[in-house]
Amino acid sequence: MNEKYYLEYPIEKKRFSKTDLKIVEILKEAGKKVGEIFAKQADGDFKGGGFYPTDATRKEIEEASKKEPKILDPYTVVKRDSSGKLCAVYYHEEYRDVLKEISDLFLKASKLASEKSFKKYLEIASKEFCHGDYSTLEKAWIAVDNKSFLHLMAGPLGSYADRLFSLKKAYNFNFTYTGTNGSYNPLNYVDVIRNMLPPFGSKARQNVSADMIKVRVDNVICIGGRNASLPARAVNYPEDINTIKKCGIKIVVYTNNIERRDGQMLLPLFRDFIELGVQKSFSDDFIMANAVRLVLAHEITEAIFQYEGAWKRLKSMSNPVMELHSSIVGIKACGFQVIKGVLSQKDLEAILYVMLMRTFSDYFIRKTAPQVENYLVGYRVFYNYCLENGAIKLDGDRILPNASKMYSCADQLANVVMHFYAEASEAEVQSFFDKYSSEYMYGYFSDKLLKYEF
Repeated sequence: MNEKYYLEYPIEKKRFSKTDLKIVEILKEAGKKVGEIFAKQADGDFKGGGFYPTDATRKEIEEASKKEPKILDPYTVVKRDSSGKLCAVYYHEEYRDVLKEISDLFLKASKLASEKSFKKYLEIASKEFCHGDYSTLEKAWIAVDNKSFLHLMAGPLGSYADRLFSLKKAYNFNFTYTGTNGSYNPLNYVDVIRNMLPPFGSKARQNVSADMIKVRVDNVICIGGRNASLPARAVNYPEDINTIKKCGIKIVVYTNNIERRDGQMLLPLFRDFIELGVQKSFSDDFIMANAVRLVLAHEITEAIFQYEGAWKRLKSMSNPVMELHSSIVGIKACGFQVIKGVLSQKDLEAILYVMLMRTFSDYFIRKTAPQVENYLVGYRVFYNYCLENGAIKLDGDRILPNASKMYSCADQLANVVMHFYAEASEAEVQSFFDKYSSEYMYGYFSDKLLKYEF
């Protein structure tokens, strides 16, 4: 097992039945096996990861795909044949032996599961991990009832590990159980964000009603694959608009992953970087609660705002635009929540400071998980835009933020990135990001940053 791609958390055993604990042990083994697959897909030095030959150029791959389209299928590994030509092999063939082991573990766990929808998901996962029909697996995942105590999301999910084309899906395994904090009321955000959809000339998802969106706030049992190297704060799927129309959207927020990334990393940096007079009125628990709220707003925005054709139009900039758009428009939605009385002004301030400080906390992750750059570049854009417009000022080795001006900057940026996502070209977006994604802040605060080892 490659420990880099498998991660476990302590669980609240008293909340688990004896049968649940047996299922946990079985699925932990499956998670480790998924980590083995991702170890073959990961390559931190090559933008194409383990999905393409390291000596293949983007141009060569694109040309070869004209003759063999499955080269750019999300579920294939690209190789060279005996003559040196590029060819593609489907995942369920390339990783057949390990997938069979995982399949057997899913089937074993399914025989113990009592909750019908979770049992059904495990049965389908057992079959499709060997046959490669991941759309069927995704629909089964969406169908798992929110009342199910145990929850699993497994398979090739997300294209962040493919930094060459933002196309190939990487294997993930997120095994969770229901959290106990019911204070976040995620569905309060759904209608607000839906009402922010542009009413004219847009191909955004206009028809996703609140009852089609499932939201879970869970604790993680274990993670295998890509997300073990970069524990996801949350996920939302599916991406395909037709699937959404039929099945809806599911969002899962991972509280202990947020604690791992923001509690252990962001909080110390917040205390060290933000001006003392500003930070003293915010407790650690208050900052962490609003870190979760920012994740909720981000994921719900990402789920609702999806523009047809954006991936083909934005190409290499599609993931950075989507992530920045989701955070910034999500923050704007939080502003509306203040007006409605759902959030306080102080909550909104904390959300803005979390967004600002992720510029530094996620910086430390980039060395071991380069795919975090899809998010980090957007945090730098927000930081630099705020700095240029006087919303933050540098006072020696401290940052002096003005929350009112920061929200104004977020509002302005929201309009920019909504345009990018809806209709801009890759070149237009790249030009904007080149202007605002400077890494100047890491040099300016280098003495402080050198003190930390996360």
